[in-house]
Amino acid sequence: MAPDEKRIAIALLEDNESDSILIQKALEKEDFILDWKKAACREEFLALLETSVPDLVLADFQLPSYNGLSALVDTKRLYVDIPFIIVSGVIGEDLAIKAFTLGVTDCINKNNLSRLPSAVRRALTEYGEKIRRKQAEAELAKSYQRIHTIFVHTLKAMSAALELRDPYTYGHQQRVAKLAKAIAVKLGLEQDQQEGIFLASLVHDLGKIQVPAEILMKPTKLTDLERKLIELHADAGYQILKDIDFPWPIAIAVLQHHERIDGSGYPRGIIGQEILQEAKILAVADVVEAMASHWPYRPALGIDSALNEVKRMTGVKFEEDVVVACVAVFDEGFAFE
Repeated sequence: MAPDEKRIAIALLEDNESDSILIQKALEKEDFILDWKKAACREEFLALLETSVPDLVLADFQLPSYNGLSALVDTKRLYVDIPFIIVSGVIGEDLAIKAFTLGVTDCINKNNLSRLPSAVRRALTEYGEKIRRKQAEAELAKSYQRIHTIFVHTLKAMSAALELRDPYTYGHQQRVAKLAKAIAVKLGLEQDQQEGIFLASLVHDLGKIQVPAEILMKPTKLTDLERKLIELHADAGYQILKDIDFPWPIAIAVLQHHERIDGSGYPRGIIGQEILQEAKILAVADVVEAMASHWPYRPALGIDSALNEVKRMTGVKFEEDVVVACVAVFDEGFAFE
C-alpha cells in the first residue's frame, strides 16, 4: 500500500497489550485508515516482515528478549527505506542518538503520544517523496538506456553501411573495435569509457564512404593524390558525426585517430595531450590491425611485425602506456577472430 494513501499498513512491535491499545487509539483519532499487523517478539516480527510489506514500523524499545535497535536493523536489512518510529517510555538521550544514527525516523515517548500522529504524517510524507524520487530515477535510467541503445544501433548501422562499398574497411573496423576495447580494459578505464572507445572504433573509418571505391579497392600502390583523398576520411567522418549528441566523444576520436603524439599525424597535426585518450588507443589498435591484416594493395604482415612497429614508435608516435597494454593483451592470448 502506498504510504500517501489513507489506508496505512503498520507493523507494531509491542508486548504490552495496554500500550498497544493506547498507540492505536492515538492514531485512530486522526483521519488515518489503519491496517495493523502486531508482533510481541522477534520471531513474530520477522514473520510479519517476511509475509507483508508495511508502510511504517512502530516499535517499543525494550522487550523481554528483543529491543528496538535490533528490530530496526532487522527491518533495514529487508526494507531499507521504510520509516521506523520507536515508541517507548525507557529510551534515554544516548540511546536515542544511537537510534537516529542507525536510521530510526523518530522517537516518541509513551507519556506523550499526542506527538505520534504528526510524527507518523511526517514520516509517511518523507517516505512517499523518497519512493517517488526513486521511481523518477528509475524512469530516467530506462530513458537513458533506450537512448543508449539507439546510439549503439545507429553506430553499428553506419559501420555496416561501409560493407556495401568496401568489405575490407568494414571488417577492419570490427577488429579494431575489439582490440581497442581490450586495450581500454587492460588500462583499467571505466566501463563507460571502454564502450565509447569500442563504438568510436566501429565507425573510425566512416569518412571513407566519400572516397571512390576504386581507390579503396586499388590493388597497387596509391598515388600521392589518391593518398591525400584517403587522408580526408578522418575529417569527413568527424563532419558526419559531430552534430550527434553522443554521451561519448566519438566524433573527436574519429577526427584524431590518425594524429600522432609527435605532431606528425593528420588532419590537424596536434601533439601529446592535445590528443584525446580514446584517439590514442584507437590509433594503436588501428595500426596493429591494419599491418596484421590483408589489404588489396599488400598481403598481411602479421601480428609480430605490427607489434614491433608500434613498439618502435613508442614515445614518438604512440603513447607508451597504450602500446604496453596492447602488447600485453596479445601476450595474454588476444586474437582478432
